[in-house]
Order: sequence, then C-alpha cells, then structure tokens
Amino acid sequence: MLRVPRLSQPQDPARMTKLSRLMRTLARSLWCVEGQWKIYRDAKMRNNKGKMARLITEERRVLTGSLHTVPNIHQLFNLRKCD
Repeated sequence: MLRVPRLSQPQDPARMTKLSRLMRTLARSLWCVEGQWKIYRDAKMRNNKGKMARLITEERRVLTGSLHTVPNIHQLFNLRKCD
C-alpha cells in the first residue's frame, strides 16, 4: 500500500482530494503492477536485443552509403594536414 507522507503544514483540500483519488486508483491497480513489470522487463530485454541488431544494421547502412565519400574526405584531410 502506498503511503502519503505526513507533513507538519496543512495541505490544500483540493490538492488532498486529488491526491487521495490518485492513491485510491493506484491501490486498485497495484495487483497487476508486478505482472506488468515482468512483461515490460521481458519486452525490454527483447527490445534491447532488437535495438542492438537494428543499430548494427543502421551503422552498416551508413558506412556503405558513405564509402563513396572516403576519397573526397581523404583528399580534404591531405590538403589541411600540417607537416
């Protein structure tokens, strides 16, 4: 159960009503949070693997797409090179 911290100063009644409504809503849905976390954690692990594969694919695409510019870059580097 989530607990509202006690404060020495009195709270705004409207804010406390909203807060108590939020706490009731959270308390009602707490039973499924653990299952959702497990699903999210498993999905996250799958997403991390998919993301890594996607990054490698995108890096390969960027590298192969920019290979035609390598001679130009090398030429510019040689022009600006300090001897």
